[in-house]
Amino acid sequence: MSPVDRSSDARPELVIRDCAPGDYAAVAEIFSHWIREGGATMDTLEKTPRDIADLVESMNEREALMVLEEEGGGIAGWGIVKRYTYKLGYRVCAETSVFLRPDRLRGGFGTILKRAVIERCRELGYHHLIARIWADNESSIEYNKRLGYEVVGVQREIGHCHGAWRDICIMQLVLDDVPPWRPELGLPVAPGAAAADGAKDHEVEGAGPSTDGKPDGGPGE
Repeated sequence: MSPVDRSSDARPELVIRDCAPGDYAAVAEIFSHWIREGGATMDTLEKTPRDIADLVESMNEREALMVLEEEGGGIAGWGIVKRYTYKLGYRVCAETSVFLRPDRLRGGFGTILKRAVIERCRELGYHHLIARIWADNESSIEYNKRLGYEVVGVQREIGHCHGAWRDICIMQLVLDDVPPWRPELGLPVAPGAAAADGAKDHEVEGAGPSTDGKPDGGPGE
């Protein structure tokens, strides 16, 4: 991943940038909190800084792990862009996720971070974005709708987590201004994306809290 350092237009004291090794412990702790809490991810194993390092190292050039840094250096949350699948025909599709620290809920941080994740998808040449959310997490579904996502449908009892069957709501956002990424034709080529489609797929799941405090997401979201 190439480094990105940009201030939020809405909150100039916040910086959204690519995750660095010094952030791995904070990212792991935020993720582990929501794994323990439930409602945000189908992952059941808490994460360590080494797990986050392995995730970053597994990413190809059209994937990104981003952090939301506050003034003073604290990490308020993180977001991820990952390709939908290794199959070449789906090269225009990405999955997105965000997680926030529990003490940063209801402050607009989730919206700021998710918008930055969407913009990174646009820069990387993704036309179709997918979010997967626990179907009973109505506030997160509404939060994603406000960001332009629409409900596609619900996968019934697709997983078993925290002692119960779980339904997952599939949501999508189509970026109409992003044409098909056609590396074989040379157009359009997203920055740093030339070798992406031949890389190995990875299996991380993601989610994050919405600005009203309930977790946002499910497997892959």
